Amino acid sequence: MSERAAQAAEAAAAQIRGDARAEADRTRERGRADAQQLHDQALAQLRGEVASMVVLAAGRILGKEIGPDQHRALIERSMDEAATELGKN
Repeated sequence: MSERAAQAAEAAAAQIRGDARAEADRTRERGRADAQQLHDQALAQLRGEVASMVVLAAGRILGKEIGPDQHRALIERSMDEAATELGKN
């Protein structure tokens, strides 16, 4: 093989390796972004479920229905307290 052909082959191989690394980096970044999105969605769903459970429990404790403003305040306070407790662990 001539020197020129060897250099061309090495340049092509280097280009292919570079392209493969770039594609791997893009794939890895897409995976990270997808994982973060799924994490965020799961937290939002969990937050909603916890809020529903809090309202149900509060209604049972109070023995009555509560108004929308009281409902919202109770949820927000409970979620803040839960976040504080989770942050301690």
